[in-house]
Amino acid sequence: LYDLVRWIDPSASMIVVHVDAKARSAFALVESAMADRTNVRFVDSVLCSWGGWSLVQATLDGLAVALEADPSWSHILLLSEDHVPAWSG
Repeated sequence: LYDLVRWIDPSASMIVVHVDAKARSAFALVESAMADRTNVRFVDSVLCSWGGWSLVQATLDGLAVALEADPSWSHILLLSEDHVPAWSG
């Protein structure tokens, strides 16, 4: 996750992170790793199930956090920890 955040241009991006409630024990580690990133916001954890409404809820919660932080954005990119660039070009 940290590498994914590192690859996103911090000068032009706000990053909203959701940590599944099943991985709640890792939340402090993720939060600590992102402490130096002023453009990172966190969403309250939702217990997610694959293909379930909980994924939509986590996404909607993330959108709400992003809108509250900066309502002027115009694009969004949804990524999971599985999305890692094969080439940084």
